[in-house]
This record gives sequence, structure tokens and C-alpha cells, in this order.
Amino acid sequence: MAVKRGVGSGGPGVGEKKTERVAVWLTPPQVAWIKSKKNASETMRALVTEAMNLELLKESVKRGARPVPSEAARPRSPQSRKGGSSRGRGR
Repeated sequence: MAVKRGVGSGGPGVGEKKTERVAVWLTPPQVAWIKSKKNASETMRALVTEAMNLELLKESVKRGARPVPSEAARPRSPQSRKGGSSRGRGR
């Protein structure tokens, strides 16, 4: 697969984006849908990014929430340690 430089790059410099061209086989309805979008490239990148994020979310749910290490946790106030409300009892 060939590496294609991002739009507007006049050579090596700051902020240069590198993209790679890939071939994807789509059904006729999929082709029609992607062609109906304003910017097919941006739409495809957004779809792939969303799929990647969903996959990462699934993996994190499978692993379960990890407890925060005690040294990283914020200290609790004396009121919260007592288990009572933070409001005064006069209400």
C-alpha cells in the first residue's frame, strides 16, 4: 500500500499528516451511500474511528472497571467518612 501525503503538504514540515490508501470492496448500496456524503474520505475515517472506539469500549467493559490506586485517590473529608450527608442536621 502506498503512503499518500495529506492535502496541502509542500514537503516535510510541522503538522504534516500521513494517510494510506486502501482498497475496500463495497456493495452498490454502500457505494451509493458513501457517494451521497459531502466528503467520502472524512466519512470513512470517522466510521473507522468510531468502530475502533467501540471496540476499545467493549474490551474495557470485559476487563471491568479497575479501582483507583489509593495514592491517586483524593482524600475524603471527615464528614464523608462518617457516612452522613454533607448538609447540616438543622434542615
